[in-house]
Amino acid sequence: MKSKAVKTKKKVTAAPKSRCGHRVTTEETTELEWLGGHNDLPPNFKRVEESDLKRTKFGSYHPDWIEFKQALVPGDPCYANLHLLIYYDGSGVAYQVDHYPEPGDPTVLWYTFSKCEHKFTAQGIGNCLRRETCSKCGYSEEIDSSG
Repeated sequence: MKSKAVKTKKKVTAAPKSRCGHRVTTEETTELEWLGGHNDLPPNFKRVEESDLKRTKFGSYHPDWIEFKQALVPGDPCYANLHLLIYYDGSGVAYQVDHYPEPGDPTVLWYTFSKCEHKFTAQGIGNCLRRETCSKCGYSEEIDSSG
């Protein structure tokens, strides 16, 4: 006997509008609260060289969120247009395109930021499986190195 799928109607309510008119869901606003306001730098924000990006999730994972901010970067008197790539663990990479670089300066400036500066402790839970847990914030992930 085949089972019938029962369709239920959900009451759809419009998400509230932000000051600029975009609809914002409650989940998005609470999930990214730690990033601060539109002109605030995210926590643990620091300039890195392009070669340092290999120690981030950039290039290996797709970001879960992409944000745009205009903020004052330390050492720069002008507001910077920052594109933030935010990953599932609260870490992220930001980049700024310098449209008028000095000769010899890079055209793209790179930054990293994170919700927490993790201090991981590893625990083996299988032959090629280990769990790393941050002793500061409790974030945990399992890593399978079997390939």
